[in-house]
Amino acid sequence: MIRFISGVSPSLSIGAGRFISQLEETFPVSYGGNKSAAGLAYTQRRPLKFAFAAALHYFRRAKLALEIKTNAFARTSDTLVIYHPQELGWERALAIIVGSPRKVWLYVLDMSFFCVRSYNYIPGENGACFRCLGGKFENIERMGCEPFPSKMDTPAATLEKLRGLAARDKVGFLLQGKSQKTLLERHFGPGVTAKHVGLWTVDFEADLADPSSGSASSDADFDVVFHGPELPAKGFQWTLEVAKLTPSLRYLFPMSLPEGIAPPSNCAFVPMRWESGLREKVRTAKLTLVPSLWSAVIEGALIKSICLAPRTGVIDIDGSYAQEIPADILLKLPSSPADAAKRLTDALSNWQPDAEKLARWKVDFVRFNRALAPRLAQEL
Repeated sequence: MIRFISGVSPSLSIGAGRFISQLEETFPVSYGGNKSAAGLAYTQRRPLKFAFAAALHYFRRAKLALEIKTNAFARTSDTLVIYHPQELGWERALAIIVGSPRKVWLYVLDMSFFCVRSYNYIPGENGACFRCLGGKFENIERMGCEPFPSKMDTPAATLEKLRGLAARDKVGFLLQGKSQKTLLERHFGPGVTAKHVGLWTVDFEADLADPSSGSASSDADFDVVFHGPELPAKGFQWTLEVAKLTPSLRYLFPMSLPEGIAPPSNCAFVPMRWESGLREKVRTAKLTLVPSLWSAVIEGALIKSICLAPRTGVIDIDGSYAQEIPADILLKLPSSPADAAKRLTDALSNWQPDAEKLARWKVDFVRFNRALAPRLAQEL
C-alpha cells in the first residue's frame, strides 16, 4: 500500500491542494497540518471555521511529531511518499526518511530540493536561478534568499542532508515531467533515483475533456490575458514591462490592483476566478500568457490555457515543463521583455498553434497523466 504524508490539506483554492484532493480518492493520506484551510477561513472571515481548522492543524502537527518520535513509520509496510515537505517541515520530512527501513519517495512539486525559495527565481532577474544547484548553498546567504513558503532553521545544512540521503538511495523522486530529471541529476548526481509519473488534479477533468479550443473574438474586451498570481516568479512584473512596450494591446490581469503598482493605461485589473469569468476571457482573448520565470513544473494555468485559449505564450526557461511542449502549439517567448514584446506582436498576426498537433498533444497528455494513480500503484 502507498501512503502519502502531505504538508498541505485538500483544498480547491490552491494547486497543491487540488492535487492531493485527487490522490486521496485512491491512496490513504496522512496530513501534517491544515494551514491552507485555516488561511482560507481567515481570509473569508469565518471565525468558527477558522477555529476548527486551526485546531485541526495543531492536532495534526502534534500527531505527526509523536509518530516521528516513536518512529511509527518504520513499523509500517506502506511505501511512503512525502508531498510538499516545505509545509510539512523539511526537518520532519528528513526525519521520516532517516527512520524508514525502506526507500521513501519525494513527489517533486517545485524546485525546493535545491532552492530554499521553492521557485528558483531571484526578483528583478529575467530567468531562472541555478546558483545553488549541485550543492553550492553558500549562495543562499550571498543572495539573501529566505525559505518559502515556510521557514527553515538551517537551510543549507538541511538541503545538504537531503543530498546525502539521495546519495545513499534512501530517497527517490517522483517527477511531473521529464525535464526535471536533468536538474535532479545535475544536483544529486547521475545515480539519483527518479521516476516520471505525471500530474492530475481534480479540476483537469472538465476542462481537458473539452475537445475544442477557444476562438479569438473580434469584440473581446482584451487581447492578452495574464493567467497567474501577482508574484514576480510567475512573471507578473515581467508582463507589466511587456505591456508598456506594446501599448496597442489590451491586457487583463484577473485580480485587484496590488498596492504600489502603477500599471500602464492598457492594463485592466478585474478580480475573477477561473469559474467566475476567467475561463471565458481565456477562450476569447487573442493570447493568454503564463509567463513563469522559474523552472516551473506542470502548472494548471498553463495546461488549461493550452487546451482552451486560441494561443498560449510562455517564457522559454531552462528546466521548465514548457520546454517539453512542441513550439508549434505553444508560443515560447524570449526572457527579455523588449524581445518578447516584438515576438508577441508578430505572433498575433503571423502565428497560431497547429490544430492537429494540439489535439494530439491533448490526447497524449490526458492519457498519460490521468493514469497517475495506477502508475504509482504499479511502479512503487
